[in-house]
Amino acid sequence: MRGDTSPSYQVHRGFPSPPEGFQRVVRVYRPPTPPGTRHRLLVMQDGQNLLDFDHDPSRAPWGVNEGLNTAMLQASGPPWLLVAVDHRGVDRMGDYSPWPDPRLPVEARGQRYGEFVAEHLIPWARSSLPVLDRPEDTAIAGSSLGGLIALFIAWRYPEVVRRVAAFSPSVMWSSRQIFRYWSRHPGGLQRIYLDTGSREYFEVGEVTLDYGLDVAEFHGHLQAVGYSNQELRLVRDPLGQHSERDWRRRFPTALRWLSSG
Repeated sequence: MRGDTSPSYQVHRGFPSPPEGFQRVVRVYRPPTPPGTRHRLLVMQDGQNLLDFDHDPSRAPWGVNEGLNTAMLQASGPPWLLVAVDHRGVDRMGDYSPWPDPRLPVEARGQRYGEFVAEHLIPWARSSLPVLDRPEDTAIAGSSLGGLIALFIAWRYPEVVRRVAAFSPSVMWSSRQIFRYWSRHPGGLQRIYLDTGSREYFEVGEVTLDYGLDVAEFHGHLQAVGYSNQELRLVRDPLGQHSERDWRRRFPTALRWLSSG
């Protein structure tokens, strides 16, 4: 990945996740930066849905490569390099659930996934890729349950990651456990980005998913425990739905917020 000003892309299949007891697919995208560039590190969930040129054909891609390329030209700080973890195609809900939800038959394995990201994936990236190794230069992002697990990891491991973007995060999961878990301002986190669309409302069995209401109330909860407007941002999309097309539209805004400060 070094010595070339063109974009670089690698897929690491069979990437070991010792805490989970199986292997994952990890994708690495570097924008067309000059040789010797040290990048900030952006970790994302659902890797097979993110890149225009290599994505699950059943889903519209986020266009993260386009967003990173544009940000490289516009931002004053170091550019971002993407390390994206595919979901496995099965048990996504369990893999990204930090806590069980008694209303759904899902085994919560998200804490093991968080351990994989913080204690295995990010150290590997810092030792193997041209990235800066400070937590201030590391961000994690995701959508829906991938956004919830991003918030959980950012809270649980502030010594590893200090910036987080949660697109339509499922903060209502497990009867709003994230509200009880995130009960104080511990310091460390520098940027928290939240967003939601006004058209995101679902009923799954006995579970109501009202993203517009719950994400706004989680934003208010974080304000109440002490986060300032310099640390925390909420974007409400009046036309937003729960889809990759909507998250793609909002990704540049999130990236600018993660890059500031």
